[in-house]
Amino acid sequence: MKKRRKKLNLFKSHGFKLNRLSNTASTQLENELMRKYDVTLSQWAVLAIVWEHEGIRSSDLQEILHVKVSTASGVIKRMEKKGLIVRKKNREDRREMHLYSTELSKNMAVEVVETVKELNREMLHGFSAEEKELFMNLMDRAYKNLTQ
Repeated sequence: MKKRRKKLNLFKSHGFKLNRLSNTASTQLENELMRKYDVTLSQWAVLAIVWEHEGIRSSDLQEILHVKVSTASGVIKRMEKKGLIVRKKNREDRREMHLYSTELSKNMAVEVVETVKELNREMLHGFSAEEKELFMNLMDRAYKNLTQ
């Protein structure tokens, strides 16, 4: 007697649902950021970190974002060309680069953050405060499970 393989229902797969949500949210956010500010999703992530940590080392930024040096370098170079950030060498260690926001990016910070918050509100519409907190905690736990 042959064993029957249990079929995977794609729409009951946690990974599929998470990926679908991530792709949809990312696409909508990037479309809004590009339309309003000419900023990509990757650039938004860098800006959010630099706004929070002015003078952050580029190596620390790469670690936070979990991206390769080449990926981060490309995003940073494009952002410099747009006038969104500046790189400055460390005086003690000339190999070390620090990132700073420019007046241009500082001036758009409030509006960009509000755009992101609006998408989050739309995505979590109808969720209670407790459900929002639980959702964040569950995502953090799942991420830790995959990265430890």
